[in-house]
Amino acid sequence: MYVRRQRGYAWIRVVALLCLCDRSASQLSYSISEEANKGTVVGNIAKDLNINVADLDTRDLRIVSSYSKKYFDVNLRTGNLFVNERIDREELCPNVATCPIKVQAAFNNPMHVHRIEVNIIDINDNSPSFIELTHSLNISESLSPGERYLLPVAVDADIGINSVKNYKLSQNDHFSLDVQSGGEHDVSAEEAGWMLCAIILCVCDWSAAQISYSVSEEVDKGTVVGNLAKDLNIHTQQLEEREFRIVSGYSKKYFDTNLRTGALLVNERIDREELCPNSPKCSLNIEGLLSNPMDIYRIEISILDINDNAPSFLEHIHVFNISESSSAGERYPLPVAQDADTGSNSVKTYKLSANEHFSIERRRWSSESFPTDRDDAVHGPEPS
Repeated sequence: MYVRRQRGYAWIRVVALLCLCDRSASQLSYSISEEANKGTVVGNIAKDLNINVADLDTRDLRIVSSYSKKYFDVNLRTGNLFVNERIDREELCPNVATCPIKVQAAFNNPMHVHRIEVNIIDINDNSPSFIELTHSLNISESLSPGERYLLPVAVDADIGINSVKNYKLSQNDHFSLDVQSGGEHDVSAEEAGWMLCAIILCVCDWSAAQISYSVSEEVDKGTVVGNLAKDLNIHTQQLEEREFRIVSGYSKKYFDTNLRTGALLVNERIDREELCPNSPKCSLNIEGLLSNPMDIYRIEISILDINDNAPSFLEHIHVFNISESSSAGERYPLPVAQDADTGSNSVKTYKLSANEHFSIERRRWSSESFPTDRDDAVHGPEPS
């Protein structure tokens, strides 16, 4: 066996010539909470596919996927699809609202594949936290009550109703907390002096972004995403006078602003697959802040995928037993390839080394194959 990756493909010792497209077959949809106990029943495949339970064993039903863990398996006596591994939603789908796990139910004799999508429901299993553990404010003693100061942003790996909901401020004689309807958070200075406040908070989910942009992953630092001054109708002079800045809950400052031009710029390398693995959509949410008076603008930036990852097989060697009495047309499933890229940049075709014994049927796959990206296809013999 040998594996090659230089041109975006991987060889696997098996046999046949194939082209992979979307597999039609019926699709089942289920949902299950993350961290469900091993053995928890997700649904009944036999019932939902209208297949006799007795046929599951004789047709060698298997659950296959491109994940490194086998999150789900099937009970061949009952047809129940059940949880087989611990499922951590935040590990599988960080920073995204939906988290589907896609697997396939593969039957033999005859060979047939059904797609299964299991939506992983979030539970409140993460505590909110601050990236800034200490935040200092310099306050003049001549300030009037009602002056506002922005607090550091809290982050929570959970989503929706399980995400951060409130800010709470430790009891004191000088400051109060004003949580506004949009989810912005600031402190009102009621007296003078240098103050260090301990703050405990939980943040409301923010409403939809007021401004939306898009940019491809892996673009150069300094790439212009959009012009905030123009799109927010703010004069560039005000950006400096009112100390405009970009804040977010991320550990890196992915974007910054040129205060002379109002341009929003890429400030850090953006790797879409690192930010949003296993998700077809990826966006970064940040805030633009103006002081004196305080104004907060929500900005959503969609990160577009590029073809920067090679497809690969989890199984480098796949062995299956074939009887010499097998008839022509007998089908055998091959391992599934995975690709961190999405959409048109994901795995598009499988091809099989030339041989006299195996061929590929459209929407089926078997034998020695390597997956290829559309933009880096390796030319080989056509399917017979």
